[in-house]
Amino acid sequence: MKDHLRPIPLDDTALKITAIETARPADVFPHALFVRIHTDQGIIGCGESCYMPEVIEAVIREWAHKRLVDGAAPIRNAAFSFR
Repeated sequence: MKDHLRPIPLDDTALKITAIETARPADVFPHALFVRIHTDQGIIGCGESCYMPEVIEAVIREWAHKRLVDGAAPIRNAAFSFR
């Protein structure tokens, strides 16, 4: 069995969101939205939604981006999800 990378202990006050990217590959998957969240420590989180991608993207761009980028701690905001 292969060893996996050990988890890095994170201090949620030290990890900051620096960018949020969205992509909608309408020509391939018309009902999909892909999201990447970048942190100042080089960690990139990925997610997707197949439910109302236009609305989810608008919420991310208009609401979440203003509140989460530039200094927000991603661990503290982990409850922010679109389920």
